[in-house]
Amino acid sequence: MLTPGLLLQDLEAKQREWEAAQREQGVRTGGLDVTDQGPAESGDLIQELDGENFWESIRAAEGLVVVDFFTKNCGPCKQMYPRLVEMARELKGDGVVFRKMECRASNKAIGKALKVRVAPTFVLFRGGERVGFMTGAHADELLELIRFKL
Repeated sequence: MLTPGLLLQDLEAKQREWEAAQREQGVRTGGLDVTDQGPAESGDLIQELDGENFWESIRAAEGLVVVDFFTKNCGPCKQMYPRLVEMARELKGDGVVFRKMECRASNKAIGKALKVRVAPTFVLFRGGERVGFMTGAHADELLELIRFKL
């Protein structure tokens, strides 16, 4: 029989589980449970960065670098990803490089330094310096910003 005490214990356990997941992800997801962008495929045009290789990769890249800051539980991030892959293919010849970075606790310092507050956020770099910034899942606006920064 389900008693109020057992129900409360179950709810408290679920709350602790949800809070632990939040801390791991480094973002508040509102409890959404959706799939992520998936592992990088062989030959994926958009390399995933982490806290250890982020700045090295940004400084080493030639041309314009577009970094997609995303979360696994972000619907708009997932909607944008196929468009980003298309842009990466289209703009590769123009020297534009696309990267992605999952917003999580281990990468929080980088996100904070770049003022990333929502997902998706796109930060553009040239020569290791930030040259552009955009938030939201607006593919046409992002493409316009990229072309303006070429």
